[in-house]
Amino acid sequence: MPPQGQEIPAKPLSILILDGDDKARYDLAEQLKQLSPSLVVYHAVIGRTALEFLHSHVVDCVVLELDLKDMSGFEVLNTLVPSPSKPRIAVVVRTRLTHPSLLLVAKQNGAQAALVKNGTRPEMVHAAIAHAIAAVPCREKLPVLRSVRFRCTSSNPVSSP
Repeated sequence: MPPQGQEIPAKPLSILILDGDDKARYDLAEQLKQLSPSLVVYHAVIGRTALEFLHSHVVDCVVLELDLKDMSGFEVLNTLVPSPSKPRIAVVVRTRLTHPSLLLVAKQNGAQAALVKNGTRPEMVHAAIAHAIAAVPCREKLPVLRSVRFRCTSSNPVSSP
């Protein structure tokens, strides 16, 4: 127990950035770490690897690209947030896809925020993550779902840089 008058340090926030674009993923991670040096950032290239990681780890927020190499980002979003009115994990969509209806559908399906990569400053993403985390106060690991049976065979496992 800390000495009287001192607070227990808060656990650092953690996010998972799911994006097949290596440059975009690493650039965002570096920019967010500059804004929040204690932020723990995990990376995933494909949806199945991210979902496997989230079955055994709790993160505060997932930053999700909708255009993935192995599956639809909406498929990932629906797995992460099967009930949009009761999300169990914060999700911020940050995508290269620019059609406004896609962003609206992402929010209707449980994303707390939906942003287009092009022209979105890191401060805006940082603010969206903070808002999403505040909106979903109780985070948990994903349950093992019967509808999502897969085996992780990626050569790019989730890792912390």
